[in-house]
Amino acid sequence: MYKLLLVDDENGQLTALEYILNQLRPEYEVYTATDGQEALEVLASNKIDILFTDIRMPIVDGLQLVEKLFKRSMQLKAVIISGYDEFEYAQKAIRYGVKDYLVKPVSKSDLKNVLCKIENILEEERNVKVQVEELKKKAR
Repeated sequence: MYKLLLVDDENGQLTALEYILNQLRPEYEVYTATDGQEALEVLASNKIDILFTDIRMPIVDGLQLVEKLFKRSMQLKAVIISGYDEFEYAQKAIRYGVKDYLVKPVSKSDLKNVLCKIENILEEERNVKVQVEELKKKAR
């Protein structure tokens, strides 16, 4: 159904999140990257719907990643996962349109709640697109 990209430089964290997401949404295509630069490469060759990214990573960190995506007007829905519960990070993330900010360790129920929230947003957006197309057809 949806394509999801997980980005985290901690291999254990990345593996655990991927495992949980595959349990919660086995129908999703899940991609992984170990830093923001690798994530940009994945994004260049795949239409990703949902992004979960850590903040502190080498090369390109999570905030730099979402900033780049924001400036490119990419339509994916981003979620920050961080070990840092700092207001400044959350504030910057909100500026770039991030849909949620989760503090590690992330529970299965946290992930499930965020996925439901994002799926609802994506479904609403799809419904609006369908309605716009129908109105365009009627206007012709």
